[in-house]
Amino acid sequence: RGGGGARGPGGRWGRRTRRGGGVASVCRRSGGAGSLVEQGQFGDAGNELATAVTVKDGVVYVAGQDDSQGFLKTFDIDDLSSGPVLDTTIGGAGETTRAAAIEVDDSGRIFVAGNTTDATFTGAGVDGRLTHSGSNDAFVARFDGTTGAMDFGAYVGGAGSDQANGMALANGEIYLVGETRGELQGNNLVGSQDGFLARLDANGAPQSVTTMSGINGHATLTGISVDDSGDSVLTKLGLGHGDIGDLGSLTVTS
Repeated sequence: RGGGGARGPGGRWGRRTRRGGGVASVCRRSGGAGSLVEQGQFGDAGNELATAVTVKDGVVYVAGQDDSQGFLKTFDIDDLSSGPVLDTTIGGAGETTRAAAIEVDDSGRIFVAGNTTDATFTGAGVDGRLTHSGSNDAFVARFDGTTGAMDFGAYVGGAGSDQANGMALANGEIYLVGETRGELQGNNLVGSQDGFLARLDANGAPQSVTTMSGINGHATLTGISVDDSGDSVLTKLGLGHGDIGDLGSLTVTS
């Protein structure tokens, strides 16, 4: 939103003039009282919407949508009001690209997930990555943390409409959750809209895709967290890691 800014560190003001329709902003608040310390706004004559944020090693990473195109921006955590350090557009003009989730790995590479109608992402169809399948596909794209250039884009989709809503990085793999309105990577549509969980390798090649239905045939998955140790409900039942094997037992843990 527009409106009064807050005085930032060093006597500078974090206020930005409202330029058009919806203006996106990123702000930093104190850890105690939660008071506003600094705010940076960004936008043009169109509508900007920030939809995902993460922080790593003094850098603020923000993804969102500027009119019909997605964006990736980075900010200095101690100088938000100076504006983005990196400013990258996701998806071509005339296409619709929505960024919904953002993560950064230990090497500083940036991952953004969402959905897009753009079938021309860098590196699609290479190294096991899928090409664009339908009018609107879920995607994950990896960006260079220094230049902001797209290393690759990978799609998860079918003939129906698909979108990714959440993402996690764990054990060198990418996990996406979202929703689909069609058959998805060999999974038949159960309801009118199914949720999906996709596991991809570090290069965006799918390893497995699972779908699930919900009440009244409508389901969507919006967030995911991965336990690096691989623990699951079976661990709580006493089943450890590794091969189960054919134990010939009828006990629950077997």
